[in-house]
Amino acid sequence: MMHSTLLVAQLLSANSACSSEAHRAFDFWLGRWEVYAEEKLIAHSEISLTASGCAIREQYQTLGSFGGESLNAYDANRGTWHQTWVDNSGVVLLLEGEFKAGQMQLRGEGLRSVTASSGSKPVLQKYRQRISWRVRADASVSQIWQVQAKDGKWQAIFDGVYRKRTESSSDQAIQAEKH
Repeated sequence: MMHSTLLVAQLLSANSACSSEAHRAFDFWLGRWEVYAEEKLIAHSEISLTASGCAIREQYQTLGSFGGESLNAYDANRGTWHQTWVDNSGVVLLLEGEFKAGQMQLRGEGLRSVTASSGSKPVLQKYRQRISWRVRADASVSQIWQVQAKDGKWQAIFDGVYRKRTESSSDQAIQAEKH
């Protein structure tokens, strides 16, 4: 993990506007990943630097047809991280937060369409959500996405593990997709 952080630091010039420790807090997520839920491969994700190292771009694609992208950046003026996620189902997430206690923690409010009863018009309902990422002991990355229920309790709607892709794992995934 330290090696990749050093590599990123070397790639960014000393004069870069985004070379501070706070700007580099999410660099542990950089790389080409296989995403697992309940030990099953569900997606591929590529996380890379963009905007001269001032932003992190995620490209996420399930083994099926679902996919999306996020743009993540540290806003030094406000001292906060920001993520905008957009997927091919039309969902847009706007999240903000910080790196603390060993993990990136982003939160925000969303809107979802809710139908009260059969035949009634759907109404938009606000809900709170939070997503956290942390490096695990084996250098994989845990991502947990939670939404807050009406009773105030947080419920996980996604609990995934990002594992670095290797050539052999990529070949195995291609073979699995064919069967």
